[in-house]
Order: sequence, then structure tokens, then C-alpha cells
Amino acid sequence: PAFHLARAVHMAGRCIDCGLCEQACPADIPLRALYKKVNAILDSEFDYRTGFTTDRKSPLNMMG
Repeated sequence: PAFHLARAVHMAGRCIDCGLCEQACPADIPLRALYKKVNAILDSEFDYRTGFTTDRKSPLNMMG
């Protein structure tokens, strides 16, 4: 579980909801639901939607 939580935070602002992670998961973990929840938090807190906000980087990817 810790891996998936860390991965969800890493994917925040990067996930485009393609579903490949869920297809590849051998344990049938609903990863899309987890990533959607994290992206919803990112949207509400930072007004940033992955794939829709094109004028700036993800607020969690400000280095560089």
C-alpha cells in the first residue's frame, strides 16, 4: 500500500487517465480511482488540471 500512495503523489499532475496502470496491475488495484482522487485535490487546491492547463507546469513540478 505504501508504494501505491507514494506513486499516487508522484503521479499527481502527471496522470492523463489513460488506464494503462490499472490494466498492468497484477493485483487488480483500482489505481485510476486513486489517481483521479489525487488529481481532484490538485485541481481544487491549485486550480490545475492535467492535460487541460497548458500555460504552466504542474504545481508539484516547479523545478527546472
